[in-house]
Amino acid sequence: EMGKEEEALHLQKEVLAAQRETLGNKHPSTLTSINFLALLLSEIGRNEEAVSLQKEALAIRRETLGGMHPDTLTSIHNLSGLLFKIGKHEEALSLQIEALAAFRANFGDRHPSTLLSINNMAYLLVKTGKLEEALPLQEEVVTAQRETLGSKHPDTLNSIYVLAVLLSDMGRKFTALSLFYESLEARRNTLGNGHLS
Repeated sequence: EMGKEEEALHLQKEVLAAQRETLGNKHPSTLTSINFLALLLSEIGRNEEAVSLQKEALAIRRETLGGMHPDTLTSIHNLSGLLFKIGKHEEALSLQIEALAAFRANFGDRHPSTLLSINNMAYLLVKTGKLEEALPLQEEVVTAQRETLGSKHPDTLNSIYVLAVLLSDMGRKFTALSLFYESLEARRNTLGNGHLS
């Protein structure tokens, strides 16, 4: 008997095959199905197959939509995350640099999608030990979120916490402690003492 993951994978492959046949490889619905199948494959550890599908979707989106379209940028982000997951860090970073430049050009520095892209870039840099490169990016996210969302917004508080961890890892304990305290106090004041976050 097939497990739930394998059953979902089998069904998604059937959907994709039908869409390729009826809609063609370049149809947006087909590309969404390719992306979904890649995510399923990644979830069950079949990462090389997932990478292949993500690369296919990205190539088609670049060709049909161009490099600046939000769907293309989503494909870049998805492929970058998957490549990073399987240890292809430099290729992942290269794609993330491309995505960040496009988000800045398309939406400006303060748009939520740009801030998410900056945050993703900082994360990849931290995970590859490039803390000094990650720091100004994470500081930019915190500054922008304070300005656009406010200092007590959950996303801002999470970014402050991430910045505090980064500073702590860099040995800047006093500054980190100040940010940890700020984040904790704001969470307490906003969410109450009993909240899990």
